Amino acid sequence: MKKILLPLALCCMTSVAIAEDVEYGWSGSASAGLTMTSGNTDTTNAVLDAYIKNETERARHNYFANLLNAEDSGDKTADRFLVGYKYDYKLSDVSYIWVEGRYEQDKFSSYDNQLIGSTGYGRKVLNDDWNQLDIEAGIGYRTSELVSGASEDEAVFRGALFYTRKISDTASFIQNVVAIAGSSNTAIDSKTAISAQVAGNIAVEAAYIIKHNTDVIAPTDKTDSTTAISVVYGF
Repeated sequence: MKKILLPLALCCMTSVAIAEDVEYGWSGSASAGLTMTSGNTDTTNAVLDAYIKNETERARHNYFANLLNAEDSGDKTADRFLVGYKYDYKLSDVSYIWVEGRYEQDKFSSYDNQLIGSTGYGRKVLNDDWNQLDIEAGIGYRTSELVSGASEDEAVFRGALFYTRKISDTASFIQNVVAIAGSSNTAIDSKTAISAQVAGNIAVEAAYIIKHNTDVIAPTDKTDSTTAISVVYGF
């Protein structure tokens, strides 16, 4: 099963609780993970992620990007690039309207590239010092170029759940799920992670990540999973 690491950008959320506690301005994170093995099998897996947010009194501007490259004995097993932007307009301290656009290339899937635009409603269901839970639902449109050379255009439904549980002053548990469903395929991305601050703005994150597609072209697997350990710099 080939390894595909989902963008941390699909998993980032606002960690502030109420409007008067919001720190306006720019913030974000950048992470890098690298694993190498040698001997009977030589493998290299590298991933770079970036997430930048600009928070204002009425809106959030979210920018995200991800790059994944993996090799096994000199042969590439993953080559993926994702870039996107999401705009949140605040209706109140706990609800917002969002608009998102994303472009993805994945040479080891049934789709050569996909362009998705969507919009909908989001709400902070849990919003205290220990728990943060955002739920989003909306509709959009997906344009896909298949590896066979054909193309697909369809309306989609997008649902998302972003949960963070504070374990201590320096550690957090994260569970995020994003689903994009259309008539030709439903893509589900899940991330389960533990993040621990080690020094200043530096943290280490261990994550188990799953990507599932209901409809794929043989011999592509429907489900890809990986365990990733990354160093994260927050600002």
